[in-house]
Amino acid sequence: MQALDIEEWSDDAVVLERISQLLRRGSVALVLGAGASIGFGLPDWGTLMDRMCARLQLKRSTLPLEAEASRIQREAYAGDRTKFVAAVRESLYDGFSGKFESLRQNELLASVGAMVMASARGGVRRVVSFNFDDLVEQYLRFHGFVVRSIGEWPAWNGREDVSVLHPHGLLPIDPSRKPGERLILTQADFDAVTGTATEPWHRACVETFSTHFCIFVGLSGADQNLRSMRLQAQKVHIAGRQSSPYWGVRFALTSDERNGEWDEQGVRVINIDSYARVPAMLLAICQTAASDEMLQE
Repeated sequence: MQALDIEEWSDDAVVLERISQLLRRGSVALVLGAGASIGFGLPDWGTLMDRMCARLQLKRSTLPLEAEASRIQREAYAGDRTKFVAAVRESLYDGFSGKFESLRQNELLASVGAMVMASARGGVRRVVSFNFDDLVEQYLRFHGFVVRSIGEWPAWNGREDVSVLHPHGLLPIDPSRKPGERLILTQADFDAVTGTATEPWHRACVETFSTHFCIFVGLSGADQNLRSMRLQAQKVHIAGRQSSPYWGVRFALTSDERNGEWDEQGVRVINIDSYARVPAMLLAICQTAASDEMLQE
């Protein structure tokens, strides 16, 4: 596959076609952030903190979100991690219906599912979700796919159709499934893992990023841990050996102040006027990969 020059990378249509080619080769990974979970119908981080404070009858502070999570854990749970994690899970899914009838109507879930569902036109086999929820896994299981949610690393290799890595922790929607021990939410949690190249999850994510063309959905770039992973991946990504200026794409509003930062780190920003456009663009990638012209390549 011939590398695109910098002028070709400036054309969104050419970029999306290249992603379709990479999808056919099995070389694409999806990386999901809080914006994706919001699109699935779950709360953003601020709303999650609001819910926890309301349940505890605590006054919401003006602290940064990581520090607010630390305060809640300290003041309401006296540092009891097990109770704190259980409360986060309850607040995350409060009032949410995980029934298939509800999930199948979500356009973003449907488009993510289309990217992952294997066919002759290829598919994504590795998803990295910086969210606690396992809605992508639930959606795929409803369609009969073998999916593995990974909340602890290292993990055994398996024969699943797709694996979903949760480097910040996993809180399954099914109440019968025990939450993982890991949860990156408080300031202390982030301080313990950010920039630590020997940390197992850091290595796992950098390995995934550096061996795939990554599509970032719902990620602002403010996450200090993810920034560290991106910088390391940019240094070692195979695309660099092929003289490609980019190793991933990110869908973002034109007004996003962090667009330049992503571009500098080798992630091409595809500007959109609304996040509601993302499902259609993901489906277009699948459709192009399945076209007669692409299948004949």
